[in-house]
Amino acid sequence: MLKKKSLMIIFANPKDYLNIIFTARELSSNYTQNHILCFEDKKKFYGKVDFGKSKVFFLDSNFFAKFYYFNLLLFFFKCFLHYVKFRPDILIGYNSHGIIISYILSKLFNKPFLISHNFDFEKSESYKGNLRKVLFKLELFSSGKSDLVILPNISRANIYSRLGKIKKSKIDYMLNSYPINFKKKNSTILKKYLLKKKINYKKIIIRLGHFGPHHAIENLIRSALYWKDKFILILAGHGTAKYVQQLNKLIKDLDIQDKIIIFRSVTYKFWYDILFSGDLGVCLYEEKVLSHKHMEGTSQKLNNYLLANIPMITNNNSEFKKFNMIYKCNILADTSSPILIAKAINAVLINKDYYKFLSKQSRIAFQDRINFNYQFKRVFLDRVFINCNE
Repeated sequence: MLKKKSLMIIFANPKDYLNIIFTARELSSNYTQNHILCFEDKKKFYGKVDFGKSKVFFLDSNFFAKFYYFNLLLFFFKCFLHYVKFRPDILIGYNSHGIIISYILSKLFNKPFLISHNFDFEKSESYKGNLRKVLFKLELFSSGKSDLVILPNISRANIYSRLGKIKKSKIDYMLNSYPINFKKKNSTILKKYLLKKKINYKKIIIRLGHFGPHHAIENLIRSALYWKDKFILILAGHGTAKYVQQLNKLIKDLDIQDKIIIFRSVTYKFWYDILFSGDLGVCLYEEKVLSHKHMEGTSQKLNNYLLANIPMITNNNSEFKKFNMIYKCNILADTSSPILIAKAINAVLINKDYYKFLSKQSRIAFQDRINFNYQFKRVFLDRVFINCNE
């Protein structure tokens, strides 16, 4: 029996999205002949990323780097040619451009099972420029015509459904989780670095992910002035050179260079080395944009820390309070106060019994529900493939 064909379209680098990586692996390894059409940002150096048996087709983003919409038009033409030749049974459009392109292609012929998957969105009035607002309306229209619409958690799914007047029967959510059988490769890059720099520490606090405003990074750095033991904070991920310079200036002004280290633009190998070396994860967001108000289950930071089975510091908003009541693996902190952030850090890392309890709860949360296996079964096996086979 021939495998069904699936096509994933995203006008971005798929290496940024855990869900795309693991969905591609699972589909191509066990269920479909899978292709990925994407737009590569070569400025981000990740190293090798495993998409399973999927065939990945990148559009070179450096050729017309300054002409965004020309690149988009070129990408659409590439998707059109590939779609005509490949003729997928399942078509997945990711984020705004991928969703719109996938909807247009689905109307040509073949009538695939169409999935719209949005990781991040704001309300229309939050977008700057009329063209961006029009594109968002087109995205909502395209999603409404899809067979299935996936968001990263229930709260965002409900909001998206209201904005696009999309039937709730079409809406579902899929957390950005890791598979239970994710292979943890041992590495000593970080420990060797700390040894070479002669940095003394008892516990390692880690904050993985994008560097940018609205993530309470400045107050997290200031909290180091109130730590009660020899802790160090590792900030690692991707961000602009200008913003990282601002952070380094703040660290220097506070004279805490021995407590905080920033690694900008890290490979996945180094990323996982930092993750599995960490004792405590930081997952803080300032609620100035819609997405930051609804990060429970969505945050890739949170899902990284669950994979490593370590406790985490999170916002004290209603969603993370609910998350805390259910899973009891996080401690809440007020992002507006460096002192309160430090209080939360000290509470976890100084109390051994409390630390063990939170670590145990983190492991249980990951194994029971917040893992890719559970999410994939619930969405793809129980919804997508059943409908495709009818």
